[in-house]
Amino acid sequence: MNTQFCVDCQHCIFSEICQECMFTQSVPAFTHALQRRVQIRQGQCLFTAGEEVKHLIAVRSGCFTVVDEDKTLFAVYTPGQLIGGENLYHSHYHTTAIAVQDAEVCMIDYSAMYGLSQLTLGTFSHTIKLLSETADDNLKMIKVLLQHDAFKKVAMFILLMSERNKAKSFTATPFSLPLQQKEIASLLGITTSTLRRSIAKLEAEKCIALKSRKILINDAEMLRNSTVFHSKSRIDQSND
Repeated sequence: MNTQFCVDCQHCIFSEICQECMFTQSVPAFTHALQRRVQIRQGQCLFTAGEEVKHLIAVRSGCFTVVDEDKTLFAVYTPGQLIGGENLYHSHYHTTAIAVQDAEVCMIDYSAMYGLSQLTLGTFSHTIKLLSETADDNLKMIKVLLQHDAFKKVAMFILLMSERNKAKSFTATPFSLPLQQKEIASLLGITTSTLRRSIAKLEAEKCIALKSRKILINDAEMLRNSTVFHSKSRIDQSND
């Protein structure tokens, strides 16, 4: 089991609910509803399109890609994040989540959430907060994917992965990207060669450096600004 990037409970998206129901209040119903450290092997589906949504699921370690019914890759989930939450509205999954590597998840029985909210004052507010955090994470990824310029997509994706690591108390730099280049290119909607050229350009501009297959961000602000300068350069060239 890959535990190299295993989020600690303090930085997991379930942290406040677990603290409330296991330590502050000690609610037996929560202990019964919680499944901890469920192992998902590389290539195994965590859930598939059409399945009933039965749990809130937090990634503990490893990484998952999410594809739609057309097998289009559109999301990647890393330790500490809630996965599949957008499907709660439908009651059935509209997507399939696949483990990119051996992984672990923690799961809370979704049907128990209402009862738990009646037992502790904080459960409802903690649930709203974790769903809000998940929506914010999804919006950040959408912002990356909506970029028309491939170079900006790559730079913003690198920044997003670094920020995720920092938020979950992992190393913000250097860090390993969660997917292979082919998968990253598919997620970003660009070719593998375009991805490689963009990374090479970021290296040439001293924004990042590659060391032992890890990305070292020399200056996060420089990397962020490089997307602005790149866009301005393209506009200037089009006006010449």
